[in-house]
Amino acid sequence: MKISIIVLFICFILVQSNLNAQVQLSAYSDIGHSNISEGIYLKTSANVLYKYRSIALQTGIQNDIISNNKTVFSGLNLNLAHYFSFKQKKYSVKTFFISTTLSDFVKERNYGAFLSTENKHFNFKIGTGFKSIGFTQHAIETADINSNENVYEIFNPLYSFSYTLNKPTKPWNVGIGVTNMDNFVVNQATNPMTTVFGHYKLNDKVRLYAEVWYKTAGAFNLHVNYFGLFFRPGIIWELK
Repeated sequence: MKISIIVLFICFILVQSNLNAQVQLSAYSDIGHSNISEGIYLKTSANVLYKYRSIALQTGIQNDIISNNKTVFSGLNLNLAHYFSFKQKKYSVKTFFISTTLSDFVKERNYGAFLSTENKHFNFKIGTGFKSIGFTQHAIETADINSNENVYEIFNPLYSFSYTLNKPTKPWNVGIGVTNMDNFVVNQATNPMTTVFGHYKLNDKVRLYAEVWYKTAGAFNLHVNYFGLFFRPGIIWELK
């Protein structure tokens, strides 16, 4: 939480010192159910993005409002991206860090990088990531657990492929995608998530969007188990 506040403060200072910078605020809620949620859950998230020329800095936090996780502040992400063109095509390289508290006893850290590009209807992302899963401080103090007992995953493949009906210049759009990463989640390559999404541009500054996500367990294996489904309404506000 302190890291996110520091980044937000840095973004504010940068905006005040450079009138050519772009600032974007966004917020959304996740309402859904999964095999381990013990009923309906509700999560909220707030994000801020600062972009100057070809560099973008973004941070966001996640809160569990209705959940079997007693930790209210459950997620933090930090992203640094560089945008560039090559042979008349637009690309971006993004590095990320994600910290999530899965329960009172388990925490997860993800970090990595990916390359993305898009055209009139398709968006592609591919990269690699690293994951560590360990015990929270609460678990260490109450269960006498060694804090070094972490599980590590290295060079996990990251991917995202999506198709949209309209060109990006249209005020509204709908699409479908498959990915193994989200704002606060990074799955193994064999556990993809399918999403159907749409957005509508109210004006030059405000855009509304909605997404439906379906999570599976082991989708590339012979046996596929249901894991979760959630609905995400959100808003994006361009400050300048």
